[in-house]
Amino acid sequence: MLVYETKGSSPVKSGAMMAVDGSLRSAGTVGGGSGEHAVMELARSVIGTGTSRCVTIDMTNDVAADEGMVCGGQMKVLIQDVG
Repeated sequence: MLVYETKGSSPVKSGAMMAVDGSLRSAGTVGGGSGEHAVMELARSVIGTGTSRCVTIDMTNDVAADEGMVCGGQMKVLIQDVG
């Protein structure tokens, strides 16, 4: 996974990377917390498919506050199967 764009306050900057395997073991980080958990769950659906997916993690609205995300920004993440 690669954070390729951020807007506002985000837990990591563009360029942050994380690798995840089929057992959801990981190396690196794309910010931690519920945002990282959501991206890892999406990665599970990409692993082994030879495809990629781009997602936006939005930490600006009331839902983000309810989830404990206090950053207030957004980050766009590329999830890519490299296997």
